[in-house]
Amino acid sequence: MLTVEELEELQNISIDQMDPNTLVDLNSIRVDTSQPKEKRIKMLLESGINPYFFRVGNMKIKVAYSNTGKTLSDIIENLVEKAEI
Repeated sequence: MLTVEELEELQNISIDQMDPNTLVDLNSIRVDTSQPKEKRIKMLLESGINPYFFRVGNMKIKVAYSNTGKTLSDIIENLVEKAEI
């Protein structure tokens, strides 16, 4: 499992420093949504996967987390609703 220090180091890396070939493709990750959020987070951290950087194809993606309780689906839905106005 990644330590707090390792997580802080990973979080502070610039996206420009990341080689897309070293990142996990989001399309290869499977999430068991029947599990509680805490268990899903623990499983991700135990996997050793960098939780801040992923890729889709050759596109690098940096992820930021918050404690708002909103899911990515909620946020995307909100963006779509605003775009339709």
